[in-house]
Amino acid sequence: MRGRLNRRQYERHLCEEKNDSDISELNRTAGSRPFEAQGYLLKIIKASLKVSKATDGAYDITLLPQGQLSENAARANKLPSKARVNAVLSAVGY
Repeated sequence: MRGRLNRRQYERHLCEEKNDSDISELNRTAGSRPFEAQGYLLKIIKASLKVSKATDGAYDITLLPQGQLSENAARANKLPSKARVNAVLSAVGY
């Protein structure tokens, strides 16, 4: 039973493939409105910030928009506009 609870908790809070998970909501709203992280997600964010500080930013939890921009550019076989790059860069960086 405990294993099922852990899996359900993971899916509810941390599964990017589930549209209604906390992490999906955070990623959808990133940069557009405040999001109050709680529970497991908050613990992961706090730990990630510690690692970002310890590595002087070499590890950066905020890189999702930059990664998505790169993936989309590769799929389209076209570089993104300078304006789009600047918009994404303003949303990343611990």
